[in-house]
Amino acid sequence: MSETKTFDFLIKIISSNEDLEPLIPISDIALETRIQEDLGFDSLATMAIVYEIQETYEDFDETVMAACQTISHVVDKIKEHES
Repeated sequence: MSETKTFDFLIKIISSNEDLEPLIPISDIALETRIQEDLGFDSLATMAIVYEIQETYEDFDETVMAACQTISHVVDKIKEHES
């Protein structure tokens, strides 16, 4: 998957999950958006994202999210997992 498609995949996860309420509009989320500071997501929110990622990538390791600070980091981890 290209970076753009992976980004769109992640945005779809964030926008379709009713439990995730980002502090900024979905349309303003970019690769450099910080998960905690800009989106306001805590560990429960990031785990919700992981579970959604695991719907597509079953063996995606949830521990990698702990090290991800930006949307770009998550996109990179998904792309690494695809390889």
